Amino acid sequence: MEWKTLEKIDIPRLNHENNLHHQAVQFIALAGKHLLPEKADDSNTNMLWNETLNSYTGNVLPQYRRVAIRLPDLSLCIYDEKDFVVQAMEMSGYTWSELYDWLEKALQANNIDTGNLKPTLHYEISNHNLYETSFFDKPDNEAAKQVASLRSNIREILKEIVADYPEASHIRIWPHHFDTGTFIPVNNKKGTMTASIGLGLAVADDMVNEPYFYVNHWLEKPLEKYPELPAPSKGKWIINGWKGSVLPLSAVISNSEKQHETVMTFFEQALRTTEKITGKKSG
Repeated sequence: MEWKTLEKIDIPRLNHENNLHHQAVQFIALAGKHLLPEKADDSNTNMLWNETLNSYTGNVLPQYRRVAIRLPDLSLCIYDEKDFVVQAMEMSGYTWSELYDWLEKALQANNIDTGNLKPTLHYEISNHNLYETSFFDKPDNEAAKQVASLRSNIREILKEIVADYPEASHIRIWPHHFDTGTFIPVNNKKGTMTASIGLGLAVADDMVNEPYFYVNHWLEKPLEKYPELPAPSKGKWIINGWKGSVLPLSAVISNSEKQHETVMTFFEQALRTTEKITGKKSG
């Protein structure tokens, strides 16, 4: 897949659209939480970005159905095993409870037992009750297309990177933090995990007020003091609490001709330093 050029866009607009999507994909997480067997890592609630369908797409449910959120119209959909839309409803103008009722009936219409389905999750996201009484906003088409390009780009970049790490997890979108990411365990000779490396794309949060690419790490035995860390290209290190390197989206968009190169260089440089910190051997 060729890199999809990321056009300049007002960051608050993009953040608002991401927040809207974050609220919307919780319906995917609900279906995975209550209609699929529980997984220790909570992966039954996650999803992937499907570029062909232009949608956040959940795990396969009974009857080979999947719940999805399609862009740019922000439609709550149910796909069949051939990726055909068998049910769809545009979310804007409806409340959370109205959409939940629609989803429940749509699943039942596809012969899925919804006896265990509940309108609750085991975590909370920011403004988790925003649409309990207010209507879902109308999507911003330009911002939604930018989000779609971002999700497609990071998925392809991560696929390229993890080809060298057969132990890496599947590339997925997690409904809690709403990042697209993968996870690389670092094991000792006994096979016990002593560290890990995470990398991907995150939405704006308390650390960075815009979407950003990241490489972070966890250590079983935290370092008392970090050595001087070489800054990755156009990125920076954060080691107070969360520990990793970040590359803000604005630093990528600013150079339209070298966006792909900028992101790949960031990941390559940050990974090299992180492997040294975690004791991970390349490949």
